Amino acid sequence: MMRKLYLVRCFFENKIFFALLVLFIAAVYYGHKTNLPITPAFITNMFILKGDTKKDSYLTITVNGQTLLNLTHTFDEPRRMMIYSTLDAYHQGMLNGEKDPMLASIDQTVSKHPFLRGLRSAIGCRKTDYDQYLPWLLKYIQTSVSDSIKRLDIGMAYIHYDDRNLPVADSTKPLYHIE
Repeated sequence: MMRKLYLVRCFFENKIFFALLVLFIAAVYYGHKTNLPITPAFITNMFILKGDTKKDSYLTITVNGQTLLNLTHTFDEPRRMMIYSTLDAYHQGMLNGEKDPMLASIDQTVSKHPFLRGLRSAIGCRKTDYDQYLPWLLKYIQTSVSDSIKRLDIGMAYIHYDDRNLPVADSTKPLYHIE
């Protein structure tokens, strides 16, 4: 009867896998005893706890007075990432006074690895890069949508979560305008 148990069979057939499996079980057990999250699948009540009511914000794009393009499909994911990730980096740089927020970590990396000093100027964004971004974004969205875009508005939408943890829109603050 003992020979049919999975761990016993695993011990006799593959000792390396058995050791990894026992190590994983021990780590999960240790995590439960010390309240240290090891993996979300084994944390009880993770998905049934009531969420905290918090506020959040995100960038929105309005094209010709209507909410942005329908970029929710899987095949549009690279296009959506290109638009929103660059827009977020641009906005963070504008909040930082047209200075790349990554420069501090780039300088820290260059100080540890001096052979990267020559690449520092090519990695960070300069003020001229910030000046050219919004016209580039307009052209990129025009070619992506193949539609005539006359006006592009970018704003910050502020939301909060209700008692059922659903987002509720509070307001939208206009940030940038391109024609």
